[in-house]
Amino acid sequence: MKDLNFCKDVTLAIADVWRKPDQHGIPIAVRFATLAAVLMRQNQGKQGAGLTGGRQQEDLFRDMLSYGDPRFTETGTPTVRDADYYFKGQPLSHKTIGFQGSGDLALAWSKNGPGGLVRNQFLASMVVMNFRDPKKSGTLRGHPQGAHVLPRDWLQANITFSSNNKTDSLIGAKEIERAMRFARSQGLFVPLAYVHTAGGAARVRLWYSGAEPAASALDPPTSID
Repeated sequence: MKDLNFCKDVTLAIADVWRKPDQHGIPIAVRFATLAAVLMRQNQGKQGAGLTGGRQQEDLFRDMLSYGDPRFTETGTPTVRDADYYFKGQPLSHKTIGFQGSGDLALAWSKNGPGGLVRNQFLASMVVMNFRDPKKSGTLRGHPQGAHVLPRDWLQANITFSSNNKTDSLIGAKEIERAMRFARSQGLFVPLAYVHTAGGAARVRLWYSGAEPAASALDPPTSID
């Protein structure tokens, strides 16, 4: 697999970012996990929350990485449709598995009529950020929370798409389960200590995030307990 070494470099870079302190001296992993929990709870029970929350989580992950390591960027060469961010100019797709839910993912949550664009190829390696409670029942029961990095060529050779009423590029939970097992077998996994209640009743307030040079979207947490 020609993409394996690239994904190993991505895995090491994510682990290194998470160990670094943020501008308040708090480990980036703690701040990221707290903000992710706040965003997830903020979107719970709202119409369209899956797509909205997923986009927010992708943006949070990308911004966190680019803050901690300049090799992660929003753009790269060549530009790839599936890319959510880039590492050393190479594309990475990002998918989020929430704290609850089945674990199904998709290349695109949209169905196309006859003659429309068909999304049936992986154009980039993929980071699957798993927040799902490992104690919950279902296909992903027991899988640890954290970032799984999946090589594009492995995905293309091993993942089979299916369809439902929302997408023709569904990656079912059984496929995701197998992919995450593969990632861990290759050392392409970075664990994250995620607590869904972290941040209490806080909200991410976009207006205040740029109010002053030291301001942030959320008051700095002291712990995730």
